[in-house]
Amino acid sequence: MTQAERSAVADGVGISAVREMKVLQPPGGGAMAFGDLYREVSSMSRRFLSLASVLTTVLWFGGIAMAQQSPSAVTETASSSAAEFKLTSPDIVQGKLAIKHFLSASPHNFGCLGDNLSPRLCWQGAPAGTKSFVLMVHDLDAPTGIGWMHWVVINIPASATELPQGVSADGTGLPAGALQTRTDFGDPGYFGPCPPQSPEPPHRYLFTLFAITEDKDILKLGANAMPALVALHALGKSHGKATLEVKLNR
Repeated sequence: MTQAERSAVADGVGISAVREMKVLQPPGGGAMAFGDLYREVSSMSRRFLSLASVLTTVLWFGGIAMAQQSPSAVTETASSSAAEFKLTSPDIVQGKLAIKHFLSASPHNFGCLGDNLSPRLCWQGAPAGTKSFVLMVHDLDAPTGIGWMHWVVINIPASATELPQGVSADGTGLPAGALQTRTDFGDPGYFGPCPPQSPEPPHRYLFTLFAITEDKDILKLGANAMPALVALHALGKSHGKATLEVKLNR
């Protein structure tokens, strides 16, 4: 075995491969010529592997850095965007609604003695491109397993920034084009909360305002649309929402 062959074997190249390579040498090249050739190829290989190693390391750590930074950037953007869209009510004082906003005794006789007066709701910071709004008021803790929908309003125009106090069952007080749809009471309109009496735990009432991107500006639903159907459309066509939660008992 020649010195070149021994060097090749030490570098992990099989002796048979070395000898096959020698066959390719030009006549008269001799072992020395092969050794020179091998050393040159070996040197080039090492330089190539070194460069590949550096590039791999750069790409690897660069990828890790991007993976670590990207979620944070997305989270901050989403949080900032969501934080701008806010729903408030001057009728919710210290986290409570006055009795006048509770469900009235008639006609449902659920035990509450309120005036069934809808609260004033205000919002700001809707996402750009909003075409309309949908409002849903949901008792999350009603003993039904799926809660209870107290108020649903669709097709609130994008130019609106509030709903006044005391919207009537026939829609008086709503912005032009807005429509009240069926609630879990079976009819459209506002039906106030009727929470349990103390010391029973309070119920959570969630006011949700969806920003809709429907191309035609409105949801093609009538006043008899069930709450679940409205929710399906609202969730599918929403690009943002603002919420307001109150905990109530009597």
